[in-house]
Amino acid sequence: LMIKNYFKTAFRNLLRNKTYAAINITGLAVGIAACLLIFLVIQYETSFDTFHKKKDHIYRVVSEFKSPDGTHHSSGVPFPVAEALRIDFPQLKKVAAIFNSNRLITIPQEDKNQPAKKFKGAGVFFAEPQFFEMFDFEWMGGDAKQTLTAPNSAVLTKETAERYFGDWKNAVGKSLRFDNRYTFKITGILQNVPTNTDFPLSMVVSY
Repeated sequence: LMIKNYFKTAFRNLLRNKTYAAINITGLAVGIAACLLIFLVIQYETSFDTFHKKKDHIYRVVSEFKSPDGTHHSSGVPFPVAEALRIDFPQLKKVAAIFNSNRLITIPQEDKNQPAKKFKGAGVFFAEPQFFEMFDFEWMGGDAKQTLTAPNSAVLTKETAERYFGDWKNAVGKSLRFDNRYTFKITGILQNVPTNTDFPLSMVVSY
């Protein structure tokens, strides 16, 4: 009964001071909304690549550039760095080079009378086989330790395989071409990669 009386008193005070009440309620609502928004942004930003089991033991090598306006860092490093790390730091368990490159993807048709399908390949990464030994992407077909060991081999995500071949289950063993010059054989299928990752993969090609 006492709590009910408190609510009645508060409600009457709000009605008696409508302008003051409206300003306070609006301010409280804006404050709560801002806190929730900040929480969601921070939660998303700190969730990147946390699905990898060895996340606390994986490091990215970056380049450091110094200029008059300060020090800057870039994820790009010279190509020989990966091999140099293996030689100079044998205590490192795994080292893998990876780089992103958009390409024109051509899918040959079994019916030679049908024109080949062409796609603008975004999210195409060249990687060494050790990459899949370091990172825990979910596999739907193929062997993580073997799929990129052969030259001219490629791995697709489920979404990309369905886009190129209709049914992802039929994609393994098929071929595609880069820029109408290089032919790659599909050797594995990955589950679609989460958005909160530094590697938005659609295709991974043998380095």
